[in-house]
Amino acid sequence: MKKISRRLAITALCFASLGAEGKAPVRTFNTAQFTGLASESAQGYDDAALDYELDSKDGRAIRVKHCREVESITDDSVIESQFPLLRLLRINCAALKKFSESAPAERSFFPRPLVRSTVAAFPASATPYVSDNETVLRGTGTIGRHASKPKVRIIAPEVAKVIAKQDELHYVVLARADFDHDGTEDLLLRVQWSALDARGNGTDLFLLSRSSATAPVTLIWRLDTKNDNYSNAADTPSSR
Repeated sequence: MKKISRRLAITALCFASLGAEGKAPVRTFNTAQFTGLASESAQGYDDAALDYELDSKDGRAIRVKHCREVESITDDSVIESQFPLLRLLRINCAALKKFSESAPAERSFFPRPLVRSTVAAFPASATPYVSDNETVLRGTGTIGRHASKPKVRIIAPEVAKVIAKQDELHYVVLARADFDHDGTEDLLLRVQWSALDARGNGTDLFLLSRSSATAPVTLIWRLDTKNDNYSNAADTPSSR
């Protein structure tokens, strides 16, 4: 009986690593989560069309038809109330650029769709930068261990929300692909953070990886958002 159970466990592991029906995981970009994306698909940064509009400080409409145009829009050119929209557009475009440099994965150790246990295993460091002190406090643990009994909710197949005592995190899988070219699927995540007991919020972009079904989820890259106009910012690698 033990031999049969072990054989079934190994079979299930191989099945999970290959994806549905034993096939390699499909390289995908979550176009539904990119507001203003006019293209039906998003296979490349250069051929993706946008239909987005921002309000400038002088009353003119700023029409955006390509992500490359986003790089020339500065914070002081739009009205203050649209800073969050500009920030989101920059991050979405940065995600599309990152996706265009990726490859199809041969195997995956991430469930499709997301499940609560996997989200709870995300590294606690996969949050927008708030302060050096907050980064130290989060340490090297997981989301599930950092917060005291956080509530993890799957609100869409590729969207999860984590509610803790003092803050809330909103995770969106923007893309699934092999970003570091090791054959294993990585998740490109947009993460939005907001404080529940004070004014504070932030948005960032991360790459998470998992080398086996029993390995921890690791943060292998994050977008450098400290630059005011970071749609073309340098990559910030993270150690595994």
